[in-house]
Amino acid sequence: MNRGAFTLAVILAAWQPAGFAAEPQRTEQPFASFELPLVDGSRFANLEEFRGKPLVIHYWRSDCPACLADAGVFNTQAIEHKNIGFLGIAVDDRTSALRFLKRNPSSHLQAYAPLSQAQLLHRAGNHSSGLPYTVLLDSQQKMCAKHLGKVDLDWLEAALVKCQK
Repeated sequence: MNRGAFTLAVILAAWQPAGFAAEPQRTEQPFASFELPLVDGSRFANLEEFRGKPLVIHYWRSDCPACLADAGVFNTQAIEHKNIGFLGIAVDDRTSALRFLKRNPSSHLQAYAPLSQAQLLHRAGNHSSGLPYTVLLDSQQKMCAKHLGKVDLDWLEAALVKCQK
């Protein structure tokens, strides 16, 4: 194989299209505490209420088609996995998030980020501020997997297995 062909082969082997559901890698980074209002205004959600069990945090926006597609996956999994916490965080204004949830009811808690959305995503390890973005925390609230883009069921199930080890 000539040098140019070898270089191209290495680049292609390392390249993954956006949203590709690669096997989740365990990161074990501590996750920053938070307290965010629920979209329905009933109370605040915080990290402490999920202590002792794995947590799936899904960041979404009401005008994001991939976020809409992910909603069904997370709703189904939240119903099937009662021993795992699920929290959606709308990186959006409350009115738009309420409208979205009225059309797409959720089976789990939904909060919204009324402050700097880019800062919130950055603190969660998303430095591009792209959406949807999913973070999994283990039972000690350390980040054990993350994914930028649409999540499929295979990736989520593999990440949940890794995070429970």
